[in-house]
Amino acid sequence: MVRLLIAILLSTLPALPQARPSKLPLAALKVEGNKIYSESDIIAVSGLKIGEAVGKDDFEAAHGRLLATGAFETAGYRFDPAQGGKAYAGTLQVSEIQQVYPMRFESLHVDEKALLAHLKETLPLFRDKLPGTKEMLGRVTKASEAWLAK
Repeated sequence: MVRLLIAILLSTLPALPQARPSKLPLAALKVEGNKIYSESDIIAVSGLKIGEAVGKDDFEAAHGRLLATGAFETAGYRFDPAQGGKAYAGTLQVSEIQQVYPMRFESLHVDEKALLAHLKETLPLFRDKLPGTKEMLGRVTKASEAWLAK
């Protein structure tokens, strides 16, 4: 009798909230604050992909990748439940470095058009004008040296 009473009481209690999974599929991703770089280029650099399971650590890593480019003064993110809590909708928030300089090569004695094509293919944020940050110039230098070594 006591067991029956306990079972009845337990069945009338509201369900306890279940712990949310740490990773859910990414259903949507947008970018806020961009003016120089396209949304698709910023998303490519972030490494986040629609449909892949993501969590806070993945957004933190994307944040780090964006800042490591040297193209952004600040970067942030938010992700909220979507599709009834079965996925996330994410937003990357960026503040681009506005002061940019023309990109040119001197005394390389190589096919400059081919090098520029390689840089545009290799570095999603490569433009004719770039921020003069240590990180951005380091990426351009590394990609150029790799192309020259071939």
